[in-house]
Amino acid sequence: MKFNQNAKYDIVGIGATPLDTLMIIENFPNGREVHPTLDFICSSGGPVGTALSTASKLGSKTIMIDKISDDIIGKSILSDYLKYDVDTSYIQIEKNKQSASATILVKKSTGDRAIYFTPSTTTELSDISPFIDVIKNSKILHINGRHKQILSDAITIAKNYNVKISFDGGANRYNEFNDLLAQKSDICILAKDFANKYTNEIDTIKALKIIIEKGSYIAGITLGDKGSYIMDNNYNIIYQPAFKQKNIIDTTGCGDSYHGAFLYGLINNFSLTQTTQIASAVASINTQKLGSRGNLPNLTELKHFLKNNYIVI
Repeated sequence: MKFNQNAKYDIVGIGATPLDTLMIIENFPNGREVHPTLDFICSSGGPVGTALSTASKLGSKTIMIDKISDDIIGKSILSDYLKYDVDTSYIQIEKNKQSASATILVKKSTGDRAIYFTPSTTTELSDISPFIDVIKNSKILHINGRHKQILSDAITIAKNYNVKISFDGGANRYNEFNDLLAQKSDICILAKDFANKYTNEIDTIKALKIIIEKGSYIAGITLGDKGSYIMDNNYNIIYQPAFKQKNIIDTTGCGDSYHGAFLYGLINNFSLTQTTQIASAVASINTQKLGSRGNLPNLTELKHFLKNNYIVI
């Protein structure tokens, strides 16, 4: 895959960023009693933002497009992006509103999650003009369907300037609008249930072929702890088993970090097999601490993990 070699940024992302509060608990509450937490973390989340943070920590130059407020939640979100060296110049700040947040309860024994989400009260991004230059000066535009009022224009700009479109079709996110985004994407990596609905096919290999035939250059289907499948536009198939860990602390953000690491691999000209190994490894490493960005590796840490699994990149 050839990218715009004159691009200022590797990846520009358009998405929504909540501040996640995650707690590991023994049991879900069923009454008014007080429950102790076994572990606790507060950090930013969101599929696109976590993907950018992942790629940035590995060495990619990334920038985020979003809108948040000037409240304490918004300030924490910005601070977290800066920690991962994600450029926040194009995150708009709307005063006197509430930024998005989520409280996530993780049951220790099973890893099951209960999520309580508080949406942002900021207005939707509706004008593409402030973002034209940054989109056309990137290699990849990464999206997941949020800020839909500007996405069609963003995709048009990207295609006019040879910026590749990457779409994250997350679990339980299929709808008619996201169906159209998937069709316009060059890199289309979907969760299993999204892929089934998008292709009207339950067989993974047949579904991958349909994704390619709908127009994508690279198709992918993620299966959680059962691994992932990737297909290129010549119908070559790669199956990558999930890297096993002795203990799983938290799977929040694993799919998002998979996407970010996959884009990092493509941009840096790794083979498709190596790119899929990198993505799977990063997702596995990220299960070892609490939070969607709890254990994102840098490149040295990633290479060490892969070497321990007899893979050299």
